[in-house]
Amino acid sequence: MIAARALAVAAALTVPGVERARADVAVPVRAHALSDRGRDLHHRGDYRAAISAYQEAYAIAPSPGLLFNMGQAYRLLGDCPHATSYYRQFLASSGDPEARELARHQLIALGPCRIDVAMTGGDADAAAPGSGKRNLGIALALGGVLVLAGSATFALDANSAAEQVSSAYAHGAAWSTIAPLQARGERSSARALGLGLTGGAVVASGAVLYWLGRRDARRAPRALALVPGAHGARVTLTWSF
Repeated sequence: MIAARALAVAAALTVPGVERARADVAVPVRAHALSDRGRDLHHRGDYRAAISAYQEAYAIAPSPGLLFNMGQAYRLLGDCPHATSYYRQFLASSGDPEARELARHQLIALGPCRIDVAMTGGDADAAAPGSGKRNLGIALALGGVLVLAGSATFALDANSAAEQVSSAYAHGAAWSTIAPLQARGERSSARALGLGLTGGAVVASGAVLYWLGRRDARRAPRALALVPGAHGARVTLTWSF
């Protein structure tokens, strides 16, 4: 319990040694400003905006501290894969010993995350196993339903034309009156059949793709990640140039 509290206190501190470590490096003013803005947004809980500022600062003046900051922000967003990747990049670089120890603890807490997303700012859900097949399957199924709706419309028209033909025969109407009704009914019937077969095939294909996507998701390795909840204690450590 004492060790956990000590870690929490250390995580809430800003490491002043970063200034000294970079005293011999000419850091652009904009990088300073972006780093400070990121830290301010971070402390206010706007982690996505903080990450954006950190990334801009890192593009101008790469710093191990910024890697750590991004890991912290992603962790507090609940994005385990990105947090894990940035913590590992930080540990692979030189950095403050206290922060390195905290990064190791955070990696242990996050668990064996799978890195499903390249570090391009993409959404992790988009790369979920089987998601592409499931999404395509849903789209096909919806399209097939629309085609079947068109088939039903033509089927109703064919039935209406048939009833009109029967009524015309019953009242002794001339063939010149009956023929167009019969032709309309035959056209609508043929279209209803064609669209029905097409729509059914599309819906079936969508269902198969969705099933395959679900199967891929079930077969994918599971990852366990322990991430602080929205109402839990937030342990943060941020760096500055």
